[in-house]
Amino acid sequence: MRKRMLGCFLIVLVVVGSGFERVSAAPFEDIQGHWAEDSLRNVIEQGWMKGYVDGRFGVNRNITRAEVSLILKRSFSFPAEGSEDYTDVPTFHWAYDSIKYVSGAGLMQGMTGNKFYPNEELTRAQLAQVIVRLDSNGSTSQTRQVFSDVPSSFWGYDAIMQANANGSMTGYADGSFLPNRDVTRAEFAVVLSRIKVG
Repeated sequence: MRKRMLGCFLIVLVVVGSGFERVSAAPFEDIQGHWAEDSLRNVIEQGWMKGYVDGRFGVNRNITRAEVSLILKRSFSFPAEGSEDYTDVPTFHWAYDSIKYVSGAGLMQGMTGNKFYPNEELTRAQLAQVIVRLDSNGSTSQTRQVFSDVPSSFWGYDAIMQANANGSMTGYADGSFLPNRDVTRAEFAVVLSRIKVG
């Protein structure tokens, strides 16, 4: 009996731990009236993004690299040839398969020390890099937007310029891009909609 209860507890822990799976297209209570409501409804209806078991989408919650890998696996079908084994992504990790996929498809890569850092939040510069890898047309523009906080020496400069040129990402009214700012789930939904629709 004790083993049975422990088994049930572990199953619940895995589902809640992933934080992710409310399989329903019904409106989540925190998307109504949100500035990104149209994009949020779109990604939910298409099944690209899902909400949490507490009945919320988590619009203002920062999105993690593991969550992004899962969403990309749901949303795109790229050939995945080989992939790295990351020391911080064991086979029992809830996002193991999706991380293998994005790695093999070249959509996301690990970072220092052969680690993927699945629980680390995705930054705007990192998102721009993902967009460039998704952009098979290689959209470019002769005119490059000048952002006050993205010098040409910045590691993500080219990706940010391309993501801005193809309309996937924009800067802020004050002329900044905030490349190191974390991306929220609502912001990711908007970018995903732009890529899929555009």
